[in-house]
Amino acid sequence: MRSYDHKKIEKKWQKEWEKKGLHKTPDTAKGPYSAPDTAKGKDNFHLLVEFPYPSGNLHVGHWYAFAVPDILARFRRMQGKNVLYPIGFDAFGLPAENAAIKNKLNPRTWTLSNIEYMKCQIRSMGTSFDWSREVVTCDPAYYKWTQWLFLQLFKAGLVYRKETAVNWCPKDKTVLANEQVVDGRCDRCDAEVVQKQMLQWNIKITDYADRLIDDLDALDWPREIKESQKNWIGRSEGAEIDFPLEFEKPFDSAQGKQNGPKPNYLILHGYKSSAEGAFAPWLKRELEERGYTVQVPELPHPNEPKEAEQVQHVLKNCRIDEHTIIVGHSLGGGIALKVIETLNKPIAGLVLVGSVVNATFAGAEERPFWKDFSWEMDYERIKKLATFSVVLSDLQEGSPRVPYLKYLAGKLGARLVEGMATQEHFRGKEEPMVLRSLIPHLTVFTTRADTLFGATFLTLAPEHPWVSLALQHKGLLNNEAEIVRYIALSNKKTELERISEQKDKTGIQLEGVEAVNPATGKKIPLFVADYVLGHYGTGAVMGVPAHDDRDFEFAAKYKLPVVEVVEPMGAGLHRDGAYTGEGILANSGDFDGMTSEEARKVITEKFGTTKKTYKLRDWIVSRQRYWGVPIPIIHCAKCGTVAVADKDLPVELPDVKDYLPDGGGKSPLAKAKAWLDIRCPICGGMAERETDTLDTFVDSSWYFLRYTDPKNKKKFADPKKMAHWMPVDLYSG
Repeated sequence: MRSYDHKKIEKKWQKEWEKKGLHKTPDTAKGPYSAPDTAKGKDNFHLLVEFPYPSGNLHVGHWYAFAVPDILARFRRMQGKNVLYPIGFDAFGLPAENAAIKNKLNPRTWTLSNIEYMKCQIRSMGTSFDWSREVVTCDPAYYKWTQWLFLQLFKAGLVYRKETAVNWCPKDKTVLANEQVVDGRCDRCDAEVVQKQMLQWNIKITDYADRLIDDLDALDWPREIKESQKNWIGRSEGAEIDFPLEFEKPFDSAQGKQNGPKPNYLILHGYKSSAEGAFAPWLKRELEERGYTVQVPELPHPNEPKEAEQVQHVLKNCRIDEHTIIVGHSLGGGIALKVIETLNKPIAGLVLVGSVVNATFAGAEERPFWKDFSWEMDYERIKKLATFSVVLSDLQEGSPRVPYLKYLAGKLGARLVEGMATQEHFRGKEEPMVLRSLIPHLTVFTTRADTLFGATFLTLAPEHPWVSLALQHKGLLNNEAEIVRYIALSNKKTELERISEQKDKTGIQLEGVEAVNPATGKKIPLFVADYVLGHYGTGAVMGVPAHDDRDFEFAAKYKLPVVEVVEPMGAGLHRDGAYTGEGILANSGDFDGMTSEEARKVITEKFGTTKKTYKLRDWIVSRQRYWGVPIPIIHCAKCGTVAVADKDLPVELPDVKDYLPDGGGKSPLAKAKAWLDIRCPICGGMAERETDTLDTFVDSSWYFLRYTDPKNKKKFADPKKMAHWMPVDLYSG
């Protein structure tokens, strides 16, 4: 009997299959095994496997992952299904780059050679993949559409750039996703990961947090999977409550300016408004109740405003000195800037509320008063005269105003505060976001507003922006050195270490400042404690030791008061440790005798606002490495952050001689001067490209859509072809 020569026989038939295109899948026509009566496109079956990462050769683990779905693909074809069973390569990212560096090769050379070798290996096993639909994420024809998708999110206001706490690998010299950190170490090089504040690009996945949770109910998924998804998103419904701050040393506003007397406020209304319009009367009343002086002039001819007339009215009729904070709403912001330009002395601060101060910004709606305003601003002079400046942006307004306000904040060197106004464009009768920008306070999030009267201290996350703000103003806090040391130690801990139920909670008091419990009026101490996380809620927690286990442990350690305000039903006050259940309110003034559920609602109405919060964070997609998709953004000193035009995509990754990472957090692309320097597409002036690259997960988050139409040069995929194949019938990974 002849021996079975598997190599010869398999090569023969693999060659025959390839010649006949046996596994090449048409979009809607009948597959090779289709039954005669199969309707066109009716029985399409999309079988998706996790595509391999070419940082080395194929190993048995790859075939372990492919073998079972390959059997299923053949089985479905025999059942008459038109099976789409495609393959590709997840080719960008840190593992491939590190492997290339280790082997002293260019990442491109290393990756492409690995892909070719892996393709030979996969083919030799007789797989039934449709190779005609192969995608390779480092191919410019593919990542052109990754860049295009990124820009659609950017134009929709779903992409932003800000200082963000990140996982930083000091050895690989890049930001890591949470999934790339294992037991506090980089999953690739095993270096200890540290927390670092860096300017990063983020995608606002939190805007979809409610849909991500609520839409799970209709899915036919195992209950355990749906519960894990809900826990990962971590929705909590509660209240945000402001705690005013008081200082041993004068501290003039929430922006961090030390000063002498209390500030006085000058509020300027906008186009077609008045001193009695929008939030101005409410804001005046709120500020005066706190002991501040407030001016709200009636600007002349608000329906037909003229710049010179309104500016002169303010200068003639309003007191403006070094303690004045000017608040400009909408067009009032433009008047505020023109007023400051004319001054010969500094003012305490400037707050622009949804203000457009340049009629020429992209997409601006033309107004009849444009001809009566000069839109040129001396931003450098304004920056010198306004001790601090803040720009408030209502995210409901979307593009083009939201991106413009980011640009304006950059021109002024201002703090940008983005959020949701009570009414679009801050037209509400009450706008808490505006008040918060003016009064020194800390905002906490709590799911137990019913325990507010029992709050005896506040704790801030080490990365809370107010902490760094206070430390910038030397001498404001009495124990700065100890606080800095504590924060440095906290930065070496992983998030898991910080939130674990360890008994030894640590923290440090901020000496020189106290918070005021808004319910009791009592001053309470302020701590930095690393069991509080900056990204959850507001990064500030009210400490209620009688009714929270962690707070109880913390209070016991630092000898803080324990005030019981919720007693179990029919059991009297709870004495042993923290009582965390529901009950009847006590020691809570007018709210005594209410149930916890009743009290949460009315205490929130009186002292705070209803708020949802999530454990889910926005997706940090910046990477400071070479081997990735260039972020298609241009930075112009005049025009700000500008999107690359669609016609100029892809922005190709340039060849560079030195692709080793920079220890300071700069991508190697910053060294590619010929690629880096570019003309601004708006003003034509010299500008620079963004040098961060996209996280490889961005590239690999949409490959299954490209499989449906992999050769399309005009769209990332044709909607009709996506309709034929989506959603994926089965994913194996």
